[in-house]
Amino acid sequence: MNHCPYCRKSIDTLAGGVARVVDTRVVVYCSTACVDKARRGRPLFRALHLIAAAPARPARQLARGLSALRFPPEHAVLALSVVLFAVGAASLVRWRWTPVAAPVFLAFESQAPPSRWPGVDAEDVSANGGSEAVSRQPEAVRLDPIEANGRALEVLEASLTVERPTLWDLDALAILAQHRHAKATARLLVLARAETGPARRKAAVALARIGRPEGLDVLREDLASQNSSNSALAAMELGRLGDRSALPVLKRLMNYSETRMAAAESALFLKYEPAKIMLLQTVRNSPRSGDRVRAAVALAAAGESQVRELLEQLYEDGQFRFMAAVGLGHLGDRRVLPVLRSALANTALRLESAQLLLEFSQQDAYRDVVRDMDSEHAPTRISAAVAVYLLTAPAGSEKPGSPGLSGSHGPEEGGAHG
Repeated sequence: MNHCPYCRKSIDTLAGGVARVVDTRVVVYCSTACVDKARRGRPLFRALHLIAAAPARPARQLARGLSALRFPPEHAVLALSVVLFAVGAASLVRWRWTPVAAPVFLAFESQAPPSRWPGVDAEDVSANGGSEAVSRQPEAVRLDPIEANGRALEVLEASLTVERPTLWDLDALAILAQHRHAKATARLLVLARAETGPARRKAAVALARIGRPEGLDVLREDLASQNSSNSALAAMELGRLGDRSALPVLKRLMNYSETRMAAAESALFLKYEPAKIMLLQTVRNSPRSGDRVRAAVALAAAGESQVRELLEQLYEDGQFRFMAAVGLGHLGDRRVLPVLRSALANTALRLESAQLLLEFSQQDAYRDVVRDMDSEHAPTRISAAVAVYLLTAPAGSEKPGSPGLSGSHGPEEGGAHG
């Protein structure tokens, strides 16, 4: 589960968050408002504010108490002022020298020299900003690809027997089904009918992506639901799958500010021209940087190279580096390989990073995360196994024609991760 480090609201890292790079850490906030608040810092005199906002009666009682101790009235006021000043100063010192800790899973461990990334040319790294690029490179591992694939398979198959699978377990089942694992496919068929909410929808999407009609049937049932939330989420998934039955609902959702962006991103997969125009207008005119980069990444995924210039700018200034790297990766820019490899250290970003690295034939990146398959933390262990299995799977093991699996968990799904 991901949380905004400022307000602690549950967020989806890519679809609903705003990523910022601070030194060698990637921090994901729920909104640009929290980014601005975090930049300004906590109120310097929060304690003073709380005291001033409190009822006046305790202050009067304190003044009377000081007077009872034979303090002259003016001395009582002076003493009260000193107390308030001391409390405010203590608050300021605590704020100034106690940094806000980023969530552990969002921290990159170190910076590595460019030469330690196999397959990346030196000029590519220097063009990427050299030492400014956040990165993580653990020590080399001894497991060869075949051994690593076998170990990853063991971790993923453990999700077959989980009675109440989390969304991480569903990721494991989806990857196995994508690689023709009969038991995983059978388990997804059961879950698509037996589960409700995000788990049902995720199982249905996984089935639809491997060509099973049962998955589309479940999503179309939700599309016709009287529950507007279920209908909207099903429409967005169907749009990404290329099912035009979702287009009427997506058109309607594009009329509302709360759903406009997500609906346009989904309708883009259906070649709906107004969606493309709306996203291009967002890229050019939106005052919110988060909306601009999100629209640019969606357009880049659809092959629209005209957003390259904006993505390069955002990538260089570092504030939205990972999202910009994803967009540039979709456009075939190899300069982003160091950032994609470093993102494998982030549990929430592993699946999407591994998929893009696979497109660049960076299978050796499995070495960066193979140790995490022994973690006692289930999301860390399963996400590492998913990445390793993708990067070490034998050629031809994936079902022909199956689309890539989306690595984003919707905002309503974040709480289901263990």
